[in-house]
Amino acid sequence: MDLIRVTRNAIGVCAMAETSATPATAIEEQDGVIVVRVQVGDLDENHIKAVQTELTAAAAAHKEPFVVDLSKVKFIPSLTLGILVRMANEFRGRGQRLTLAALQPGVRQMLAITQLHRLFDIQENVDAAIKDARMK
Repeated sequence: MDLIRVTRNAIGVCAMAETSATPATAIEEQDGVIVVRVQVGDLDENHIKAVQTELTAAAAAHKEPFVVDLSKVKFIPSLTLGILVRMANEFRGRGQRLTLAALQPGVRQMLAITQLHRLFDIQENVDAAIKDARMK
């Protein structure tokens, strides 16, 4: 069983996989939008669980739109895609926006191949995602 270490930060919680010394995410509020910056290049099972833990806790505490910055993520396995879909549906069910931003070519291609790009709001970069979130 994989363990996830959870600590508090200014916005909510900070979660990291026990097998990693690097936090999976960094969360900040920017212009009325919660920005979740994924800090790992491979969003494998351990890291996506940490991201999911943090997003879920932050979403419970904040009703603002969320932007997930995936600029550092080079690879997303299929299990991670399923968890991202589940998180998108949970956000939609609460009436909260969840936008993916700054996708690397391999991640963008994976979403296109699986047709999941139709499910997510995707923006070219974090600034565009924040601007879009504030307009809606």
